[in-house]
Amino acid sequence: MIDKADANFVGGLFFSKIGDTGIYIGPYPQTQDDAKALYSAGITGVLNVQTEKDHNSRSIDWSKMQTYYRQLQIEPVWSQIDDQNGGELELKLHDAANKLYEMITKKQLKVYVYCTTGMNRAPTVVLAYLSLFYGMDPLIAEQYVKSHRSVSEPNLAAVVRVVQQFRK
Repeated sequence: MIDKADANFVGGLFFSKIGDTGIYIGPYPQTQDDAKALYSAGITGVLNVQTEKDHNSRSIDWSKMQTYYRQLQIEPVWSQIDDQNGGELELKLHDAANKLYEMITKKQLKVYVYCTTGMNRAPTVVLAYLSLFYGMDPLIAEQYVKSHRSVSEPNLAAVVRVVQQFRK
């Protein structure tokens, strides 16, 4: 239960399946019922890109959420990204995209990627993943993600810079 003021609070767990990528994007799960909803949708992994500060300001008990996930055989992964700091976003974006790659490609998981609202950091990580590992042009990746999650507002400029730096 959220007991602090949260300007970014999103009531309910409404998430979007991103085509046939094995990726889902949405806001942060808050309860055991949310974890069960992910399980019911066939999700087998979660990539949380919220920060510890996000958790603290929203009274999120990450260890409890991890327990809920594990009870349902959902693998939890935490890759903290601060979206208030553009430089940090770029530094951590590649690492988060790599974690998503490992979850999907090596572990064959269907992954729910989430930040606070499912509008910025999570879609940005998915764009970086699609661009780095599928060779998609970042602009095409943005259009693709937005065609499945219209509320997405990814940081395209950060993705372009990361792709220029890391694409082989």
